[in-house]
This record gives sequence, C-alpha cells and structure tokens, in this order.
Amino acid sequence: MASRLSNVNEKLERRLQDGQFYEAQQIVKTLCFRYKAQKKWDEAIELLTTAAQKMLQHRQVNEGADLGQMLVDIYTETNVPETQESLGPLVSIFCAFPTDEPNPVKYKFMKAALKWSSQVGSLPLGSPQLHKLTALSYWKDCDYAAAQRHFLRAGQPSLFAEMLTQWAHTGNKDEEDLFIARAVLQLLALKQINDARAVLSKALSNSTAFDSPLIHFCKFLIQVCEERSSELFQILKDKYEPSLNRDPSFAQYLTLIGKEVFGIQSQRGGLSGMLNDLMGMFSQMGQDDS
Repeated sequence: MASRLSNVNEKLERRLQDGQFYEAQQIVKTLCFRYKAQKKWDEAIELLTTAAQKMLQHRQVNEGADLGQMLVDIYTETNVPETQESLGPLVSIFCAFPTDEPNPVKYKFMKAALKWSSQVGSLPLGSPQLHKLTALSYWKDCDYAAAQRHFLRAGQPSLFAEMLTQWAHTGNKDEEDLFIARAVLQLLALKQINDARAVLSKALSNSTAFDSPLIHFCKFLIQVCEERSSELFQILKDKYEPSLNRDPSFAQYLTLIGKEVFGIQSQRGGLSGMLNDLMGMFSQMGQDDS
C-alpha cells in the first residue's frame, strides 16, 4: 500500500508541476472514494493529508481546502477520536495555507475541524491546539476580534495578553483598559479564573492602564471569584458601576459571571433569556468564523 500511495503522490506531483490542478484533484478524489468504499480509512486519511498539503504548497487554496474538508468529513463519519495523532493532519493542512495574505477558505476549513473536535473531544468548544493556531493566524491578519474569540479557548494567556496589548494600541489611549477588562470578564464568564489572572498580569506589564478604576475592579473581581462570595460580588459591582457603564457589554458578562461562578439564578424571564443567549454566544464562540 505504501508503494501505491508513493506512485499516486508521484503522479499527483507531475500534474501539479504541469499546472494541471483540476486533474490532480480528481485523481485524489477518485482514489479517496475507492478507499472509502473499501473502508480503508487510514489510506484515505494519508492520501488526503498529503494531497491537500501539496495543493496548498502550489497555492491552490480552494482545492487544498476542499481536500481538507473531505478529511474532516471522514473523521466525522467514522467517529475518529481526538488525539495528537488525529490532530496532526489537521494542523499540517492548516499550516500549509499561504500566510502572505488573509484567506477566508482556511478558516472555513478550521471551523469544520473545530466542529469535529467539539463533538468527539473532551472539551465542548474544541481543541485548544486548534484554537491557538487559529488565533495566531487571525492575529497575523490583524483581525483582533476574531483572534480574541479563539484565544478565549486556546489556554494561552501570555499570547492572548500580547495580542490585546497590540490591539489596544490601535485605539484611543484612554480606552486601553477596556480591551483588557473585556477579555478578563469573558474569561471569568467561562470560569477560566487562572487564565483571567494571567492575562491581566501580563497585559498590565506592557500597559499604562494599571491605575484605571476598571483595572482595579478586575483585580478585585478575580479575588472575589476565587472566594465565591456572591455578597462581595454585588458590592463590587455597585461600587464600580460608573466605570462598568463605559461598555454596555460588561453588564451582560457580569450577569453570566454571576450565574456561572456564583450560582446567582435569575427570577425574571427576560434576564433568563438573556443568559441563555449569552451561553449560546459562548458555545459558538470560536466556531462562527467563515
């Protein structure tokens, strides 16, 4: 079988060198369908991984993404578990996309990969490794908002803080603390208290916003979340209400923190609906890029 795949790769490479990209793609698809019919899943995975990378090395991003999507489809159809071995081909394909300009197709591929990961992996929003790759790619594209969505799930607080610092420097200097606070509140709403503390600490080491009332609030809030004191949580919100009113989204994040961290349940239907909407937003966060 190794010899046959080697022959296929040689034939594929000749087509690519001659600029016969469509013909090369059809060779791969035909053989892949044959492997699927014979349930030779390992061979199909190896073929698609290699072929997708070759296509991308020749800057055929649509064809490469198409073959990558076929790989994800096989993972999904056969319930391939999430392991370092199964993540490897996905990482290799994503990293093979050209990086000299933004390319929406590669994010569509990663969206499919994250969906598979969220279904079979241990984390409901997908592999932190895949989120990290996606966050770094969006950061390189200077799409900071998209990068933040993925950094929230990447488990990389130092990199997250560096991105926030760079992003904040593109805005008004007196709003630098808003970028930091927004990330801290989102992490706390996801119950990632350690990451929230690390992001705050790292971001402040490269920021002039360390004496902002909003930053003081974030520091106290992290401590209160660790202590799980709902009474102190309410006191803190009341005391810093003027600062929190600078961004309307803060109230929503704090409502979610109240529910997820302190177990504060809403008695009003409208607020309950808002909580459900917020939870839905977080459940989709990092998987809604296209």
